[in-house]
Amino acid sequence: MENQELFDKVFSNHYLLQSILSFNQDDIVKSYIEKRLVNKAFNEAWLVVIRKEYLEMEIEFNQKKVTSPDAVRRHFLLPWQDTFHINRRKVKKNQLSNFLTFLKHVGVKVEEFRVRNGWKLSEKMRVHDEIHALLVENPRKLIGLEEMCNGCAKCLEMAKSASEYGPFEIRSSMKLGKTQHSRTLIINDRFLQELANKSVLKGNPTRDGCLRKLDGLINPLISVETLVLWISETQRCKEIWETSIPYPIPVEVLKKICQKWGVKSIRIVFQVNLRLYYIKDYWSEVYSKFRFTDPNLKESFGIPMEHIEIDMSESHNCHREFCEPKRFRHNGYANLIGNTRKLFATGSISITKLFVDHFGLDPNQNMFCSILSIIRKERQLNLTITMQYFITISEFDYFSESSVNRPNEYSLSSKELCTYCRPIRAIRDVRYFPMRKWVGERYKIKDKKEGFQFNLDVYLPEHYFPKKVQKKKMEWFL
Repeated sequence: MENQELFDKVFSNHYLLQSILSFNQDDIVKSYIEKRLVNKAFNEAWLVVIRKEYLEMEIEFNQKKVTSPDAVRRHFLLPWQDTFHINRRKVKKNQLSNFLTFLKHVGVKVEEFRVRNGWKLSEKMRVHDEIHALLVENPRKLIGLEEMCNGCAKCLEMAKSASEYGPFEIRSSMKLGKTQHSRTLIINDRFLQELANKSVLKGNPTRDGCLRKLDGLINPLISVETLVLWISETQRCKEIWETSIPYPIPVEVLKKICQKWGVKSIRIVFQVNLRLYYIKDYWSEVYSKFRFTDPNLKESFGIPMEHIEIDMSESHNCHREFCEPKRFRHNGYANLIGNTRKLFATGSISITKLFVDHFGLDPNQNMFCSILSIIRKERQLNLTITMQYFITISEFDYFSESSVNRPNEYSLSSKELCTYCRPIRAIRDVRYFPMRKWVGERYKIKDKKEGFQFNLDVYLPEHYFPKKVQKKKMEWFL
């Protein structure tokens, strides 16, 4: 009888029931179909959980060879097989249409939408139209969908109201107009190279003539608060299938875009799984080349910018050099801070979403010193750097106090930190991670004479510390 009363209390409390169901890490749509008939309260709570789960939606497409026993003998005859993940949960190809229809039927209103690798699909326009059928109300963020259609009228119409949109083609950029709200637009390194090639005049081009033509290729009606640069960490060459040297950036093209669009801040996203392409750099004799990995960059270009953010969430090569510099050969990212300041004239840089798990964190490695060696590789004046460092550890007892050795330069700030995010990186497998609460501390290095300040924010998941013993462990770790 007492148990029945407890059950009744749970089922009569909608907020409690929704909270319990939100911790389900299985396929929540499948779980809903299996359990929705328990009672009316259960059904309503599941629907609320599903609608919240898909407010932010990400579809990832990949291709793989069929791995049946027969495939070893006939591997060269087998086609590529499309695989689908929606919010990091696998969906069968023949169920994708029904899945999207179901989400629309139960009233899911997507506010942030992203497609990864949509250009790989053989039936991309069919899937593209099914996605648009779901997005009845224009989402605030629409990322990656234009790569499936090369800028159709529906995508460009949504771009007008989206606060973040892209990446887009040159043709699409000429159709974008003014907006009343602040906007974030995404371009990739291919956009910059194609724009540079289009501006190069035939015959004997002069820089002034090419710059005049370039001015006409950039839409003056676009206004951008934050410009996002997707930078591929690898490139496809004619002689070599793939190399770890990034594509060069035409500096004058980027500078002209920032001027005409009124860009105030830049977010740089290094990506390992970005779409690779081969393109001739006809512009290389007209415009200056720049790479963030240049080992001996002397020239400063000084594009004025209020703030620069370097997003590490989808990086592989750059991420490794920050977290595991002794284990892998260097690709030049140790020069990242110095080269960033040579390209952009800024006094504020933030490095965000730097995740490391306990397999990548060598107990004998001094992570504080490794990061500091990169930050202070070149003398930096009048600069503030803030870094987010998230540490995921499967078994916290794996560490001892000797695992972390903090240099004397760091001083502990009294500021307590708290944030919410998912520990997802593009190079990891597509496992589902729930939204987590992270807690941490800030460490500072301040040099008043040089006007330099480095803030290192170290985070750990809050659920690692449910007991007093774990709390003490956290205190010496942080």
